[in-house]
Amino acid sequence: AYPTVTNTAAITSPAQDTNPGNNTSTDVATVTSQISLRLLKTLGSYNSTTQLAVWHLAVSNLGPNVMESGLVVVDKLPTELTFRGATGAGWTCAAVTNVVTCVYANALTVGATTAVNLTTAVTAAPGTNITNSASIASGPRHDSNLNDNKSSAVLAIPAIAPPGPGPSPLPHTGADFAMWLLLGVMSLTVGVALRFGDAYRRD
Repeated sequence: AYPTVTNTAAITSPAQDTNPGNNTSTDVATVTSQISLRLLKTLGSYNSTTQLAVWHLAVSNLGPNVMESGLVVVDKLPTELTFRGATGAGWTCAAVTNVVTCVYANALTVGATTAVNLTTAVTAAPGTNITNSASIASGPRHDSNLNDNKSSAVLAIPAIAPPGPGPSPLPHTGADFAMWLLLGVMSLTVGVALRFGDAYRRD
C-alpha cells in the first residue's frame, strides 16, 4: 500500500544450513501515489462600475490517496484581463505577465476541496465575451484522470442598448380630417357672422 510496499522472502531446506542468517531477504518498493484532482472554474462576480471580475477556482481530491504537497493551479489570462490579487486559505499566487501561478501549501485529503479566488481588471468593449481557462498540475504525484484538470469560465460584458426611436407622428385618419374640416367650417361661419354683424351695426 501507499507509500511503500515491503516484500519478504525466505528459504528452508531439510539439510542443515550452516548460515541461516541469510535465508531471508526483504525489499521495500516505493509506491507512486494515485490521485485524481478535479478543477472547477466559475465566474464569481463582475462589477461593471469598477470593471473588476472575480474568478472562483475550486480543486477537489477524488482519491484514492492524499495529495501531500505540490498542488499548483495555472491561469493563463486572456489579454482583456489583468491580475489584481488572490485570496484563499493556504494559497499563494503570483503573476508573470498574464500567467498566474497559484500554489497550495497544505495537504489535500481524499474528498476535500480547496478554493482560491482571483481578482482581475477587465478591459473589453461592451458586448464582448471573455473566456478564461485554468489548469492544475499534480506536482510529483500521478493524476489518474487528466480529463478534469482543466476548466473554463466565460464573462459576458453587457452590451450598450441602442437609443430608442423618437416619438411617432400621430396617424392621420378619416375622423381626423373630418374634425379639422368641421373646425374650419365653423371658423369660417363665425367670421362671416361677425362681418355681417359689424356691417349691420354701421348701417
